[in-house]
Amino acid sequence: MVRFNRRLFNVSELMRNIQQAFTRWYNTENGRKGAFWAGRFGSTESDNLAETVYYIELNAVRAKLLSRPEQWRYSSVWMRQNREAGWLMPLVELMDCADPVEAERLYWATLYWRGTQASKETDALIPVELAERMAASSSNGAAT
Repeated sequence: MVRFNRRLFNVSELMRNIQQAFTRWYNTENGRKGAFWAGRFGSTESDNLAETVYYIELNAVRAKLLSRPEQWRYSSVWMRQNREAGWLMPLVELMDCADPVEAERLYWATLYWRGTQASKETDALIPVELAERMAASSSNGAAT
């Protein structure tokens, strides 16, 4: 039972099992041998919900798809910027801050500061100057 739970509830282990099963199936169906995936799936675990949200919301920037996280139309940060986030966790809860205005300011400033730090060597970064402007701004995500 412990092995089953580890295989099912550990994201890295679950993805490894899915990849192995798919590779076996694909290779059998197509008469081929060898590895199917270019690289190993990696998972980053955190007990801090806000840190996990920032990590996800900065993926498009780090992947060099765009320069600012709110430009990625398919992200929760875009939804927050465009006031379409009614179904998302309220920022007062995410930021553990009772004042909605302060929670929003803290969210944007912290998001941009996290974006100045790489999670791996190949990451694109948000320029420090832009993060400084965001931190100084009290707007809803529109850097000045």
